[in-house]
Amino acid sequence: MAHFRKRGKKWYYSFRIPMQNGKYKQIERVGGFTKTEAEAKYRKAKAEFETGSELKSTKQISVHDYMQFWFNDYVMKNLKYNTQVNYRNVIKKYIDPELGMYDLKKIKPYQLQKFADNLVKYNIAKHTAEIILSVLKEALNKAVLPYEFIPHNPCMYITMPKSLSRQRTKEAETISVEQYEKILDSLDVINPVRLPIIIAFNTGMRRGEVCGLKWEDIDLKNNIINIKHNMISIGKRKVEVTTPKTQASFRDIHFGNTLHAELLKQKLMQNNNRQLYNEYKETDFVCTKQNGAIVSPGSIKYHCERISRELGFKFHFHMLRHTHATLLLKNGAMPKEVQIRLGHSKIETTMNTYVHITEDTKKHTSDIFEKINNENKFKSM
Repeated sequence: MAHFRKRGKKWYYSFRIPMQNGKYKQIERVGGFTKTEAEAKYRKAKAEFETGSELKSTKQISVHDYMQFWFNDYVMKNLKYNTQVNYRNVIKKYIDPELGMYDLKKIKPYQLQKFADNLVKYNIAKHTAEIILSVLKEALNKAVLPYEFIPHNPCMYITMPKSLSRQRTKEAETISVEQYEKILDSLDVINPVRLPIIIAFNTGMRRGEVCGLKWEDIDLKNNIINIKHNMISIGKRKVEVTTPKTQASFRDIHFGNTLHAELLKQKLMQNNNRQLYNEYKETDFVCTKQNGAIVSPGSIKYHCERISRELGFKFHFHMLRHTHATLLLKNGAMPKEVQIRLGHSKIETTMNTYVHITEDTKKHTSDIFEKINNENKFKSM
């Protein structure tokens, strides 16, 4: 926050810049002979600070203060909301407590390696540790260029702790087909979460992708859904429709006649409700309430928690995605096909998430080849 004051014939402006250990230094400078001139010079100085010019002139800047600067200058301006939230949590929970007190310009690779090695004390999975280190590497890359705080990135030399590498990904949680049918039986046809559950079970779509699905994204003639929207919750009541989380998330999903019939019912119901409600909320979203209002990710979470309590078994919406993938793999779908259908960027994500299923597939593959061997033996006799 800026402060202005007049001393003698001149106006001065002052503001704070971060130093070491989260402390700040107050800077005061001459602004001119009028307050207007001082305000103009302050705005210029503030702009220089936001691009890093003021920070680079300081002898010290802590990792804490740099991470805050990088988060505000880069993350908030360029990355999606959910990524912003995740990065903020990583900085607050892991990076700040362990590295925040160090001088950015003097931190050494061995200190960063020690930080990586100590991640094991948080009892986190390898994937979580990879995210933490990737956030740190990304931030320090920007500290090299374009910010020019440091000549090279000391984070480039660190390796993943072996103790974390040995940890296996937590097994994906699923529901049975019988439990899925119980869920549908418990829901009235007008329940706003019924259609989202059916869509997720039949396609493996993420919650935000289901909420963000529009009629323009669906080819009912060829039974294809084009994933190009994602709805996210911002705070408790606000939502935003953005693009999918990664490039791999942009994809086409083919679906069968079961979902086709449900989508036609929804289209008919929406057309009828337009006539019934005087203040029908007109949108192009597929999943809506009776009055046309959107079905938000938060609303789905609430309804799924209620369903879980009432039916007496564990259930959350993401389990539908895992169930969809598990059923495909168990019934002979290739992991690469499932990867593309789910929108995973890497095949490793699919293999690690459904490792218990892919192990069964490997055994099935060996059985097939053994059958081939046996058939050849008979032919050669």
